Amino acid sequence: MEHFVFGKTPIVHIGILVENIEKTAAAYADFLKVPVPEISITDSYAKSKATYRGAPTEGRVRLTNFQIGPNLLVELLEPTKEPSEWRAALDANGEGFHHIALEVENLEDAIAAGQDEGCKLVQSGQWDTGRYVYLDAFETLKLAIEIMAPRSAEEETENSD
Repeated sequence: MEHFVFGKTPIVHIGILVENIEKTAAAYADFLKVPVPEISITDSYAKSKATYRGAPTEGRVRLTNFQIGPNLLVELLEPTKEPSEWRAALDANGEGFHHIALEVENLEDAIAAGQDEGCKLVQSGQWDTGRYVYLDAFETLKLAIEIMAPRSAEEETENSD
């Protein structure tokens, strides 16, 4: 029996790209009958060390999350104008579904597994306690795959400026 390329890793959220996060978040909140959650913005390059297609980028995203039932987190993302996977996908495809997200222990192994299946690493970065990458699987699967992993204690110490 064949196994999913990332093992038994559950999907932790789905990402939806939007042009206007306030408007879309209000629509989701109205539909779900919940308050509008706080909207935040990802860190600048100085903290995120984000790269897009191998080059450093100031591309950021404003985001908010809606928990729908016990098993589904919907992440709304409004990209800034700087180059990023989010901006490129929004410009190319318009608003809507963008990615599934997985959490793994070993990011490098997950990247290699995705690349073995033909996915291309297009963006990477970090936040206070974790790292992420986006793998482009649009040609075959019609989506991106975000893979997230915790940062090691050494990485957190090295990057805690």
